[in-house]
Amino acid sequence: SEFYRSETIKLEKDVCLREANIDNLYQKKLSKKIINPKDGKILAKAGDKYTKRLHRILEGAKITHIPMDFSELVGRVLAEDIVDPETGEVLVEGNTALTEEAVDLIRSKGIKEISCLVLDAPGVSPSIRETMTLDKIETPDEAVLDIYRKMRPSSPPTQEVANNFFRNLFF
Repeated sequence: SEFYRSETIKLEKDVCLREANIDNLYQKKLSKKIINPKDGKILAKAGDKYTKRLHRILEGAKITHIPMDFSELVGRVLAEDIVDPETGEVLVEGNTALTEEAVDLIRSKGIKEISCLVLDAPGVSPSIRETMTLDKIETPDEAVLDIYRKMRPSSPPTQEVANNFFRNLFF
């Protein structure tokens, strides 16, 4: 959340609903047609691009969410953990790309909303997330030891020696 926006996707029985946000959707192709619920008129067809003009039309019709296929969730990255409402068990961890199996599991548990990172919007690069995914260090002590190993490859690394090295180096 420090580096990326997130969007809430509502999960219904046969369709997902994504926020109609111009910043996230600009120039993206729609996977489903958008119908005005008041008069049944088609506002956009599947395959149309999400443009500023379409966004104004949706705002005028007071449409806040647009439909999308469940298949579009595959590959999206969760902004937070998905927790089973009955058991409290973490079903899918945050900062994880969704798979078909994970989407099926989420649907089978009756979860109504998920929060996904917006990594494909114009001007957004997934490089920070990808770097953090590659980093396997969990604690500050592990980080100190790892940096010490890189700076002093011939010295045997112990936590005490690494901490003293950093204290002398910076303080």
